[in-house]
Amino acid sequence: MPIETEWAETLISLRLQVPESWWYGNDRDKLYSDTVSALEFLTSRQYVFQFELNTEYGAFYPIRYDAVFTFKDAE
Repeated sequence: MPIETEWAETLISLRLQVPESWWYGNDRDKLYSDTVSALEFLTSRQYVFQFELNTEYGAFYPIRYDAVFTFKDAE
């Protein structure tokens, strides 16, 4: 599903709480605080958000929009 670029860019700086179980091979529920840091354009109609752990600056992890919505920090 295409996402409007201008709107998607407004999600940069959104805070997330991603459980450790999100990473392959992990099954713990420990939450990691992170921030949506970038938007990568794979094609003109496909985007991947990049998030960065607050404790691991410079390491970016790709995440789809539905996961951004799922893990957004409610506070």
